Amino acid sequence: MRSLASLLLLALLLALAPSTLLAQDADPGESFYAEGENGFAKKAANRVWKAADAARKKTLYAYARTQAERVIGIDPGHKKARDYLCYERKGREWRLDEKKAARLPRKNERAQGQTAADLGKREREWRDKVLAPANAAVADLYAKLAQQCALNGHSEQAKRGRLKALSLNPDHAAVRKALGHEKFGGVWLTKAQVRARKSASQPVRMKDSSDLADLLDTRVNAVESANFRAAGSAPEVRITDWTKGCETVITYMLTDLGRDPNESPFRSKVEMCFSSTMKQWDRWLEVRCPRNRDFFRKHSFYRLPATLVIGVRNESGVPDAQVADNAAHCTAHLVNEVLFGLNRRAWLDEGMAYHYVLRARGTTKSYCVSHDPRKYAHEGGSDEMKGWSTESFFKPIVRQLVEKGDDAPLRALLTKKPQDLDFEASLKAWSFVGWQLDTDRDEFVKLLESLRASGDDAETLQKHFGMSMEDLDNAWRAYVRRTH
Repeated sequence: MRSLASLLLLALLLALAPSTLLAQDADPGESFYAEGENGFAKKAANRVWKAADAARKKTLYAYARTQAERVIGIDPGHKKARDYLCYERKGREWRLDEKKAARLPRKNERAQGQTAADLGKREREWRDKVLAPANAAVADLYAKLAQQCALNGHSEQAKRGRLKALSLNPDHAAVRKALGHEKFGGVWLTKAQVRARKSASQPVRMKDSSDLADLLDTRVNAVESANFRAAGSAPEVRITDWTKGCETVITYMLTDLGRDPNESPFRSKVEMCFSSTMKQWDRWLEVRCPRNRDFFRKHSFYRLPATLVIGVRNESGVPDAQVADNAAHCTAHLVNEVLFGLNRRAWLDEGMAYHYVLRARGTTKSYCVSHDPRKYAHEGGSDEMKGWSTESFFKPIVRQLVEKGDDAPLRALLTKKPQDLDFEASLKAWSFVGWQLDTDRDEFVKLLESLRASGDDAETLQKHFGMSMEDLDNAWRAYVRRTH
């Protein structure tokens, strides 16, 4: 009898043990997060379903299917999504009707009479105007859950919710700030990235600068930074400031283009030489410039991506700001060429250079194109600003060109060489770059990568944007009228 009672007691303890252990091991944070996620599941699923249904109505069946599957992942009992995916309710279970599912369209389809370009345009519009807002709405739900987790002391779950929100809306400012990220240019950086960037961009004195000293036949001051070995006979403090300005341009460019700002775009350090006399400039070009020396001799700067060199003139009487501007402009061109081979696309190369120098410095005075100084920059105003341009100076010029119908057609810009690219054309390129970075930075990067391998730029642009060159021009003009 006693043994039977003992066995019954043991069986009872074993039966209770799992639930007891679960109760002891349950993480309050996990329970809180799960309850919160379940609490908004139907709301999130309905929001995503609207995007799926909109895709279905636009015959974008591949997108509709993907989003419908996402809906039932959020809310397994979502009837509309289940019906669309050909599931039938059998008691408490959903079972797939394989015959119906086999007939479900799986590809995005053109409407009658539409071209592939028309389909591409519809796909982009759905992603930008339907899916992105749906994702942003769900991201807000996760952001609120993360905030509640944080307020209740569940830090791990708070971080998880914030990361989920960012996966849906990478530019969610409140979440980024809660994670301690800082915005630099058009992207968010972690604190570690910010510290590393600041440390890497701080030039330090170089111990050995004999190479450029011998080349220039003078005593030089030299500094080294993350991307440069810079030297010249100017004071070290000035060379340091000029080099820091170039590093800032690189950081803006890399972060905007989705690259780690702490990883150099170059295979080795760039040699940057500041020549204080015409004699130094001639000596440097004689060795570093393999051809067209006479052409570059009269210019203020020179770069060569093949050997990673930049030369900038800083003769007596040239203001420090002008030297810094020329160095920054030249740096932007070097990055363009190394990353995307844009030296073969003068319009885009110049547009990118203007965009990033203005972003990093706020003003610019450099030019690589045919120009009329009276058109290029301010002739009046204070002596400090005379000859300098700003974004607020460029925008009205571009708008006026559009209003008068005087802007060069984009198709014509594609074939222009640097010496044929006039000031107005370069401003259109600058505005085009700003338009793309403002509206869809990731897609612009894909365009740059596609152009690098392209043999026909017009065809590449039309395929990428899903519209003709003329329609692309009109889309850009509409942007100018809205924003300039």
